[in-house]
Amino acid sequence: MNSEGNASVGDREPLLPPRDAVGRSVVGWLAVFAAGFAAFVAAAVFILGRIGTNPIEALASPWTAHGFAVLVVSLAVLLLCRAWRAAIVLSPIVIWAGVVTVPVISASSSFRADPAASFRAVSMNVGQSEGPSSAVMEWLSTTDADLVGLIECHSRWARAVHEMGSETVDLSPRWASVIIDSDDRGTQGIALFSRFPLHDVVVEQAPGGRGPHIKAIAQTSLGAVRVVLVHPMAPLGPTRTKLRNDELDWLSEDCAATPLPTLVMGDFNETPFGRAYGRFAATTGYRAGWESGGYEPTWPTILFGISVPQVLGISIDHAFVSPDLVPVSFKSGPAFGPDHRPIVIDVARDALTGSGGSSPGPS
Repeated sequence: MNSEGNASVGDREPLLPPRDAVGRSVVGWLAVFAAGFAAFVAAAVFILGRIGTNPIEALASPWTAHGFAVLVVSLAVLLLCRAWRAAIVLSPIVIWAGVVTVPVISASSSFRADPAASFRAVSMNVGQSEGPSSAVMEWLSTTDADLVGLIECHSRWARAVHEMGSETVDLSPRWASVIIDSDDRGTQGIALFSRFPLHDVVVEQAPGGRGPHIKAIAQTSLGAVRVVLVHPMAPLGPTRTKLRNDELDWLSEDCAATPLPTLVMGDFNETPFGRAYGRFAATTGYRAGWESGGYEPTWPTILFGISVPQVLGISIDHAFVSPDLVPVSFKSGPAFGPDHRPIVIDVARDALTGSGGSSPGPS
């Protein structure tokens, strides 16, 4: 009797699950909640970055790649936790974000470059730095660029790069032409240093713009190439966003109107995921440097005194070439102190001139 009673008690299922099962369920619930919340925020940022051309789009679209990464991780967590309904709801947003993001971050086009000649150009936003360090000057010298553009250029940077022009091995001047419009009190300075003779030089502002752009024709190893160094306004607020967009529209129309091979480079204050960027690419038909497989974030390198890993940054420094030229290679340089990384582009002629396509814009 007792043995049967004990057996009956032993076979009875416990009223509560084991303690470790309760712990797993709480962890799982928290994981689903965290993934859902992160996905909601990332989806909101992504969708706002696809809506129109406005201050909200201008601030949200730069973070498209980051939002895509968060969405992918969130979906993976939901699937692991078997939150099937939430995963099904999230999947279309993840696919949409992937269609927009993946072609940009995985670009690896192989252009048909004419091997006969090429030249190298560097663009650097040097703002928020006291002056060039020995490390950045050594890097700039060893990069051996034929064209160097400085954005937010002040007199210390202009003087250092100008003096670098006399430090060649054979003591011959490095720079054949120099254009300097420095600004020691603000961020509107700009300068262009060239190993090639420059002519038809213009330093001008866009209508309603606040910062200068340099336009010049360089007699390069590829022949006459129009070089445009740009710095549109940062889109902080409705007024500045409109001015930035108007500047990029003005630049795109100016570039589309010239028959000369053209290189445009500088701090665009816009990413490949933005509407204004897409309009610039569509209007000009130009190829972006990152299309050669060199998409890399360039800003910020430092924020509130803290170094920022490159993977967390956004790409706002760009170089474009007209369809009769090709970006042989494109890459960013090291973080030297300014809050932007420099960019380096090698440019050659298209082996089949005029056969190029346009840069992809955002979807």
